[in-house]
Amino acid sequence: MHNATEMAGGAICRSRLLTVTTTLRQQGRDIWGFVEQAWIAHHRGGVMPSLLLDP
Repeated sequence: MHNATEMAGGAICRSRLLTVTTTLRQQGRDIWGFVEQAWIAHHRGGVMPSLLLDP
């Protein structure tokens, strides 16, 4: 059984993923490529990709 803290954390994770995927779709960017870059940066201590478009 999950406790309230785990359930809240899952809800936050889902809402953040929805925000990221919605933003990337609106920008016409590759969602899986972005997620892959973020995963690699997280595990290697690199720079996370940005949702902001280059000016």
